[in-house]
Amino acid sequence: ATYSAITGNSDSVPDYEMLITDPTSELNPTLMAISDAWKDFLTRDEMEDFNRHGYMSFAIDERLVLITLNTVPYSPLHTPKSSEVKDPFGQFEWLEKQLEIIRSENQFAYVCGHVPPIVDSYGGKPQWEVQYIRTYKRIVGAFSDVIKAQLFGHVHSVEMRLPIQKQGLSMQTTPLFTAGSISPLFGNNPSFIVWEYDAFTYELLDYSVYGSNISTSQPFFSWSLLFRASEAYKLTSLSTRNLQFLLGQFESDSNILEQYYWNTKAQSHRQPPLVDYSGRVSRLS
Repeated sequence: ATYSAITGNSDSVPDYEMLITDPTSELNPTLMAISDAWKDFLTRDEMEDFNRHGYMSFAIDERLVLITLNTVPYSPLHTPKSSEVKDPFGQFEWLEKQLEIIRSENQFAYVCGHVPPIVDSYGGKPQWEVQYIRTYKRIVGAFSDVIKAQLFGHVHSVEMRLPIQKQGLSMQTTPLFTAGSISPLFGNNPSFIVWEYDAFTYELLDYSVYGSNISTSQPFFSWSLLFRASEAYKLTSLSTRNLQFLLGQFESDSNILEQYYWNTKAQSHRQPPLVDYSGRVSRLS
């Protein structure tokens, strides 16, 4: 089995705190305080790498590399405030170099992180500082032939995002997906995702969401399949073209949009009703 390590905003105390250090010369105190969570799964060298950067890459097989990002420094809520730092931990430079290597070796990549570079559909706020979103989009746009998936969490919501240019046309980048959460903090039911992908092209084909209804007396003993994207939205894959078609369906069929909205919080009865179709559609892109 291959194990990865991804740090999030709730891993440190207080929330969103992470000191910005120079990974070429020192270990990071914040990362060192939390890294023991992975000590049984990472090698000594991997632990050293994590304690310096908070980001890593893992070979899943001969043709697929998993890249895990340290996204906490990009958040507007990050402390100590460091938005004036152009490239915290040198991560953007590292990401670009990793993707160049992956391309040169005819491999593919899944890029994963905790805090996503999106506007949150729950509160309508950017989850990264704008300058960091722009840098990240530039990089992933330049390597759209290499990156087969962008997978994030944090927002407690199962969502699919298509990057949209100002002209209204989709950029040549891979769709971004956010997963739900075990924590029910934001009106969601606890849930997790199982992904299906093409073993040759590494394109994502489908995902299944499993959840538990916490309104029952024993909420964590009733995990079950809630839905599959292919069945819920009539998708043959999770390609940009298919998701563009789905976005069009949202705009023309309120029933499909309501089903999508119901699924975002793992079918939670604590979720508020969907009343503004146009606003919700705009946030999907």
